[in-house]
Amino acid sequence: MLKTILGTALALTATLTSQTALASSACTYTNLYQEMQQADPSSYAKIKAQADATVNGEGIFWRVSHEDDAHVSYIFGTMHKSDPRITTLAKNVETALLSSKTYAGELDWETTAYEMGLIMGKNPEMMFQQNGEKLSDQLDPHTVEVVDQLLNQRGSDFDQIDPMQPWLSASLLANSLCDIENGVSEFSFLDRVLEIKAREADLKVVGLETVEQQFRAINAIDETFFLKSLEDAAIQHEQGIFDDVLQTASELYVSEEIGAMLPLMMHYSHTLKDGEADLLSFQRELLDIRNEGMVEKAVALHEEGPSFIAVGALHLIGETGLVEGFRNAGYAVERVELQR
Repeated sequence: MLKTILGTALALTATLTSQTALASSACTYTNLYQEMQQADPSSYAKIKAQADATVNGEGIFWRVSHEDDAHVSYIFGTMHKSDPRITTLAKNVETALLSSKTYAGELDWETTAYEMGLIMGKNPEMMFQQNGEKLSDQLDPHTVEVVDQLLNQRGSDFDQIDPMQPWLSASLLANSLCDIENGVSEFSFLDRVLEIKAREADLKVVGLETVEQQFRAINAIDETFFLKSLEDAAIQHEQGIFDDVLQTASELYVSEEIGAMLPLMMHYSHTLKDGEADLLSFQRELLDIRNEGMVEKAVALHEEGPSFIAVGALHLIGETGLVEGFRNAGYAVERVELQR
């Protein structure tokens, strides 16, 4: 079920994924959320109700201001994808970025490769299983076989992920065939595009987190969550909807219906249920706790001057998200309509 991927896994994704051009027919999918509205209206209504109840569940672009400040800052929700609809910036988003003094992403990508190298050297257990343990020992043989088929479609195979920690293995299945056709590269996804533009404009570039902090957050999540995510991937592949689920998430991002993303993923999960310990562990470690640190650093950056804060869109929503975090710190935060 893991469809939100930390950007740090993209470098490995690019390494393990074949860059051979796919036929255009590979990028075919069904928008499951739209289809559900007609085919399964009760499920659609349930997901929409959950989305509507999500604080700040709509919108990816927000203006931050304070009556005592002469400047404003912006919060922008990203998706770690190379889809041109996602990476092509709205006019007012680019204007806001270039009018800022500081750009803050989740990571400073100029140092990410170096940090990953240090972790692999000093703390390999964060990424790879130890003492000869393998992922295939933790999954049933049929799941291994089907996940191998998914990886084969993406230019890889199960042998390559077998020694990895479950979180990293699950993350490497976060790209649909459409994503691969668009090109999987550490330079092509939205967060990297934003950082490159910021550097070209001589903005100060900082990361709200380090790679090690992200890895430690992921390793704190119950690994059962990621094993179940791989099981879900196998089941969805056999149902013929694996790429549909991934692409529907992208469609929800493009339409700014962020609050519907997790409910939709849960609807198509066969192994995870709301309120289960492993799912709660995922939400707490990957979203709630990290949001707290991001808000603290983002507020400090705004106090220094106009800043452009870009983080994964799921970090914006909910009571612990960055939008509410700024409001709780005394700032006015208003949604800005995108100028396409």
